[in-house]
Amino acid sequence: MKINFASDNLASVHPNVLNKIIEVNSGPALAYGADEWTKIINLKFKKLFGVECESFLVWNGTSANVLSLSSLISSYQSILCADVSHLWTSECGAVEKMSSGRLVPIKTKDGKLTVELLKDCLIVKGDVHSSQPKVLSLTLPNEYGVFYSLGELKALSDFSKKNDLYLQIDGARIANYFAKTKIDPKEWFEAIKPDLLSFGGTKNGLMGVEAIISFNSKMNDKLPFIRKQGLHLASKMRYLSAQFLAYFENDLWLSLATHANEMALQLSKKLSPIVKISHPVDANMVFVQWPKELNQKLSEEFLFYVWDESSNEVRLVCSFDTTVSEVDALSNKLIQLIG
Repeated sequence: MKINFASDNLASVHPNVLNKIIEVNSGPALAYGADEWTKIINLKFKKLFGVECESFLVWNGTSANVLSLSSLISSYQSILCADVSHLWTSECGAVEKMSSGRLVPIKTKDGKLTVELLKDCLIVKGDVHSSQPKVLSLTLPNEYGVFYSLGELKALSDFSKKNDLYLQIDGARIANYFAKTKIDPKEWFEAIKPDLLSFGGTKNGLMGVEAIISFNSKMNDKLPFIRKQGLHLASKMRYLSAQFLAYFENDLWLSLATHANEMALQLSKKLSPIVKISHPVDANMVFVQWPKELNQKLSEEFLFYVWDESSNEVRLVCSFDTTVSEVDALSNKLIQLIG
């Protein structure tokens, strides 16, 4: 297998997670989330964020986002998102199919939305001929691996509340954010009070589970039915919950994300004298530009994703199981090829 810098989805499953699945695999258990382990996980999310919230476990990140947004809008309403958001570029139209609403992609410089960028989107409010903005969706960290500061998040949250918009956050890599910033999730919630959060885990050592965290009690009656209708109510829910049990034990989720972040930082330091780093390295992703003619040679040994064909901007992703030797291998190969 080539060395993986293509995606944290390619990474292995952490042994603790596999062991926890085996641990709960003993005898019968109540189905569809009525088991004891799923109840424990719901309590753990309440404790993590220090607030009454409900968690709804699903199989993957697409479903976490799509089902969340489906609970927030009607068919005549729209979702404001960044033009590079996963919702717009990589969900195969699932949001619009499942919710019957509309995505409104907003052009950004670095994948980050701002209040100034959003203002013009609200001009259509009240116009019967236009889809009505109802949700602001943010990605944290965003698709370039860049963070919003707490102040930026609060400004966007205040804007949403002032303009009667729900706030949904795609947190597929939320562990990388909390691990790097060291912000307490309780403080984070108090500052921005989102309505729904997609809390990821699959990209950070889990086998295949994400959580929809509902902080809005109005959604709690809708989400169980939307999850069921959306084909994501697992009958043997204990095996999804077991993964989160291992994840939160001794803060494994933070230690795994910390390692991935550190590997990305080391990679950026090694590559910056050789190639251009396109974006700040806040999380576990490094965006670089190297000569296009190197793609073929490098792809013989490494897996990576060409993000922008026109500029040959390449995305390199580190995972919880990325090693220092793998980071060295890529940087040494580039030195060898560039000279």
